[in-house]
Amino acid sequence: RIHEQVSPSAKNLGGVEHDSTVMLYHLGYGFSDHRKDLKSRRNLQLLTRLVQEKPDDAYAHLKLGEEYGLAGNQAQALEHFLIAVKNETFNRDMKATLYNVT
Repeated sequence: RIHEQVSPSAKNLGGVEHDSTVMLYHLGYGFSDHRKDLKSRRNLQLLTRLVQEKPDDAYAHLKLGEEYGLAGNQAQALEHFLIAVKNETFNRDMKATLYNVT
């Protein structure tokens, strides 16, 4: 629904991961402030629903925390980051990201 990851989707379709020297840079979106606000509200609704459906999904809590942070709600962002960091299923890189924001 939101913040889909390419790797699991590709694997589900029979794709295989390989090391590469290709670098991808995400430069964000050139939306107007109004469109950014609409997108943020949409994301908050979708991610809140996802967390309600899957309360143990650390990635969902991470993304909801990021969205709250972008919206300026630091207290709720921290709440979801702390839930995510307690989840032992994250890989080392993701835990490092979480420790940097908590």
